[in-house]
Amino acid sequence: MRALIVCITLLFALLTCTMAQIPSVKVEDTKGAQVNTASLVNHKTPMIISFWATTCKPCIRELDAINEQLPDWLEEANSV
Repeated sequence: MRALIVCITLLFALLTCTMAQIPSVKVEDTKGAQVNTASLVNHKTPMIISFWATTCKPCIRELDAINEQLPDWLEEANSV
């Protein structure tokens, strides 16, 4: 019973974290333009915001994986 309560609590915590708002931060897009993250909110399509460093090998692998999947995701989401 205790394990069930812990699992339900963790699930609830996970779900509430995913509903958090995006902080308002200025970032640079792939074209070099400044974008405020608050303007990116769109509840109709999924969004990936990836923060990385050129010295982070797992980050580079993540970007390669995203780059591979991007055409399929764009086709599914019908947007850029």
